[in-house]
Amino acid sequence: FLKSLALQTKIDVISSGVDKRFGTTIKYRMSAQYLLTMADYSPRKNIFRTLRAYARLPSRIKNIYRLKIITSTSYPRKHIADTVKELNIIERVDIVEGATTQQLIELYNHATCFLYPSLYEGFGLPILEAMACGCPVITSNRGATAEVAGDAAYLVHPESTSAIARAITRIVSDHATASSLR
Repeated sequence: FLKSLALQTKIDVISSGVDKRFGTTIKYRMSAQYLLTMADYSPRKNIFRTLRAYARLPSRIKNIYRLKIITSTSYPRKHIADTVKELNIIERVDIVEGATTQQLIELYNHATCFLYPSLYEGFGLPILEAMACGCPVITSNRGATAEVAGDAAYLVHPESTSAIARAITRIVSDHATASSLR
């Protein structure tokens, strides 16, 4: 018992944190022209509902705001491309493959908002990275993403494309809401 007590006093638990390089790199946020999201091989990232939500946006919003999708590999490219074509938004979507940390920081800094309506995450570090860069976040209202984001993000039901689309519309249309989430 004494041995385990001695070990307990020598252990410090340190929560996950964001790399110190993530932060605001722009002095004055100009009207950015894109929304940012992430995708990979896993359906849990919810990219197809995110694409459908983007497609549902009014033309006045889609004509201004492109959708940039960050992927770590080329695996999701074909599946995303097929859906983008099916939804007739191919001219408005860019896939950014294998972004470096510095590129990721710049993407967060210049995005109008970061969409992360994941179905399940163990933690959700990209939420904190985006927040550290001053980017408003839209994320899931359940699980680890809701816990990580707290009241500093716009929380949505991740299985509702209309809820995701409404959140995007709110962020791009209501500067007070966007500012409060920076």
